[in-house]
Amino acid sequence: MVGLALVGYREIADGGIEIATLIAIGESLGPLVLVMAAITVILVEGGAMIAERYQKIRFEAGLAQGLEQGLAQGQEQGQEEERAQWVAWNRRRLAAEERGERFTEPPPATDNGQTAQDA
Repeated sequence: MVGLALVGYREIADGGIEIATLIAIGESLGPLVLVMAAITVILVEGGAMIAERYQKIRFEAGLAQGLEQGLAQGQEQGQEEERAQWVAWNRRRLAAEERGERFTEPPPATDNGQTAQDA
């Protein structure tokens, strides 16, 4: 459209075209310009909607993956801590046994809050 305006300005300045002819050409291009503007808006807005939806899907997938990893790490850490408690308890039990002392400390609780003797 800008190109047409520049060509029209040059033609008018050089005297090679009448203003009425240039106006007639511009008027015939009006509907085309409107259609082009509508298509541009549709493409820009549609592209933005698609990009937003894609980002949402990626975010949700990343969130689900992060939750899975967090749960797995938490379970692993819990198992390590429980094992460390049992190892420490057993060391104390064996040390008391070596000294000939009575060992009365209850065993560590399991995941459900019961001791191995209760289960």
